Amino acid sequence: MFQLKKEQIHVILAVTFGNILEWFEIYSYAYLVPILALVFFNFESSLANWTSAFIVFGSGFLTRPIGAIIFGRIGDLIGRKRAFILSIIIMTVPTFLMGCLPTYTQVGIFAPFLLVFLRLLQSIPAAGEAPGTFCFLYENADVTNRKFMGSWGAFGNQIGAILGVTQTFFMEQFMSYEFLMSWGWRISFWSGGLIGLFGIYLRQTLHETPLFIKLKEHHKLDKETVVEVINNHKKTIGIGIAFSVLNCDEKGIVAS
Repeated sequence: MFQLKKEQIHVILAVTFGNILEWFEIYSYAYLVPILALVFFNFESSLANWTSAFIVFGSGFLTRPIGAIIFGRIGDLIGRKRAFILSIIIMTVPTFLMGCLPTYTQVGIFAPFLLVFLRLLQSIPAAGEAPGTFCFLYENADVTNRKFMGSWGAFGNQIGAILGVTQTFFMEQFMSYEFLMSWGWRISFWSGGLIGLFGIYLRQTLHETPLFIKLKEHHKLDKETVVEVINNHKKTIGIGIAFSVLNCDEKGIVAS
């Protein structure tokens, strides 16, 4: 029977909050689309407003490959901790600012453009969160508890989704439609900002992973360029992309 050290419990708590923020924001935005569609767009058709709001939501996924490259290199060359702190800061700030955005009635066409900008910015570090989380957890684990430590990377996703859905549900139940339309919708994004601030505080108290310290001391840090990484690991990268597209693991089991 494995046991967790005090430092490992600290690591689990700190890294999980980034995943919670990422998925809290995703589900909060998705469930607030009926409100956001009217707040940020002004088409005559409700379908056009809804479609535009979902396009903004989906646009964030366009920057994820860029974010994966950026934060992957930061983690390899500068350190897992610095990449982790930077990623949650860049996620937290746009999330909070989305709750401060002016509406279409206030600034017109600039409102959706500002929303798109913050959504794209917010999604860049999100691409580094999931792989960074599993890497950080694994490198802080012992031989006896690596699988258990790694499992917490997915745990944060589920908690974030549950929190986002739950908060939106209670907002709709206990707030009037007029209040939600005026500024009640902002509460979700401000809540995400608070989650991020707590996560930043926890990550500041982390230590660098033992493996990265060992690699740095022995001058064995990965110095390959992005092009070299792609050329040297084409097959592995291709398999990883294929599994992600299918949303399943290496055994072909579809993720829930």
